[in-house]
Amino acid sequence: MSKALMAQMAGDENINLFPLEPDSITAIANLYGIQSSLPGYCKCLWTDLPPSDNALTILLKSGKSF
Repeated sequence: MSKALMAQMAGDENINLFPLEPDSITAIANLYGIQSSLPGYCKCLWTDLPPSDNALTILLKSGKSF
């Protein structure tokens, strides 16, 4: 979970940099049970949606980003 949080805060998350992370998320799911939202939360933290976090330009007048 700490790696996921650090990646989320740093931006441009890439779970492939941590090959054991999917196994860790599976272990959390097994520990807390399928009803827990914790495994889904961990996966969500690793999901990097566009636009890129570390290479973003926002036009203040129009609000457009690229």
